Amino acid sequence: MDCFFLFDFQDEYLTFHAEYCTERAVHTLDGVVSDLPALCAAANVSDKENLLKFLTVRFSSGNGFFDFLKENGIAFIPTEKSYADTSSDV
Repeated sequence: MDCFFLFDFQDEYLTFHAEYCTERAVHTLDGVVSDLPALCAAANVSDKENLLKFLTVRFSSGNGFFDFLKENGIAFIPTEKSYADTSSDV
């Protein structure tokens, strides 16, 4: 299973979009992390720009982002989920 993340900011919240691709399906999850001070501390960065760089370099490919949040006691709020069956795509 391949996993890809996109990170961005909306106001004072980190937003993310995750796509999990298998041979026959694509699952997506969008979410928000509201505790930016804790996230910056865990990433050892001082501002949103460096946080975005850290997250993109470290977690844009792979599934480590959720483990990173869990290890650091940082919650996220899912905002949207989807599933697409791609088994019949040509």
